[in-house]
Amino acid sequence: MSYNMLPHRGFHKEFVRIAIFLSFLFCVFSCGGSNNEENSGVIIDNDPGVIVDSGSNGKLAEFREVPIPVNVPVMIEYVTNSGIYLKGTSESSEKTFIIKGVGQLSGSDSWVQAVIDDFVYDFAPSNVYGEREREINFYWVSSDKWGRYSANGGSPSFEVENDMHISRVAAGGIEGIATPRPWVIAGGIGNYNRGIQYVYQDDGEYTSSQVASDYFSKAADTQVYRNSDGILISDPKSPTLYIGTCNKIDIYEPDRFVSSHSIQTKDDLSCIRQMIFYEGKVWFSHGGKVYLYHNVGIGISEEVAQVDVLFSSPVHNALPGRFCIYGGEIFLPDGTAKRISDGRVRNWIRSGELTPMQTVDEAMIKGWLGSGMYCSPDASGPIIYTQPNNLSSVIVVFPLAPDL
Repeated sequence: MSYNMLPHRGFHKEFVRIAIFLSFLFCVFSCGGSNNEENSGVIIDNDPGVIVDSGSNGKLAEFREVPIPVNVPVMIEYVTNSGIYLKGTSESSEKTFIIKGVGQLSGSDSWVQAVIDDFVYDFAPSNVYGEREREINFYWVSSDKWGRYSANGGSPSFEVENDMHISRVAAGGIEGIATPRPWVIAGGIGNYNRGIQYVYQDDGEYTSSQVASDYFSKAADTQVYRNSDGILISDPKSPTLYIGTCNKIDIYEPDRFVSSHSIQTKDDLSCIRQMIFYEGKVWFSHGGKVYLYHNVGIGISEEVAQVDVLFSSPVHNALPGRFCIYGGEIFLPDGTAKRISDGRVRNWIRSGELTPMQTVDEAMIKGWLGSGMYCSPDASGPIIYTQPNNLSSVIVVFPLAPDL
């Protein structure tokens, strides 16, 4: 089966907006009264999705829809300081496409593409926090291979035999600050129970360049993981690994397991769906709430914000992008932004009274964000990425700036 580019959603979006706008004008001119002159100041800019409103005090976050230049559906999976990483697979060609979108996705060189001649079932950027703009650099794993792909900077590419049943790879730290020694979850060498896996780390002692097992040693006292569950994230400035599972966070330091901290909740069906490093601390979502993890022996803190999460099926439950952090604020998909320092709340999508067309666009933005929102606390500016359901494009949203 081969995937073709699905119909572009931009046409439908513009059709809906124009239809509502025409209805609005019909009402203005047919209803009479002195409000005609007051309400006729809406100008649609040539840039799709951006509205300049000269007749209202309302403001709406600017956004644009950017087509993805591959002929298979690809989904956002990671965000680095310099852009987004997306992954898709072509069953007909048995290739995996890993695409990086750079910054605001505004120029002809906004996309960098890697093609792996295999079915890649997990990958992770090796430099999440300090990546150059057009650099693309990630670890990847398939049933047969484990390796690293690198272009436009970073370490050289390589691939070796996956002889230890690696199933998951962790995103790395900042190169030059703490030399990344990649972490993986794997079953080990030889026959093993595929439902039981352990944590391994690159030990830096290589005798062969042909097999993955030469790179890794099992972490002392490693916990047992089943069916590749959990979210893996490396500390950006120290060789520490955090694994978020359904109801706990496990912490690993070089070569060994350190501790676990349980999350006390009445909702046994909830799991950690997202983890973000911000100012040296781990923030995560669980059960529709955002939590701050204090790694000072006191376990999990109280939630700091509510997240409007609607998990209606296991597919939706697996999507991680449910909140963002940037510039000292937590951004939620319903438009709420909460300042971390003092708890001040504002709306980052809209302000003031919106025109009818702005109201339509606001609903579309929230609809997209409900499927996932992604940003990097380390980016050069506040940019939030999301996708429509057809996975053939990326929506770039620019949040409204906070009032001083």
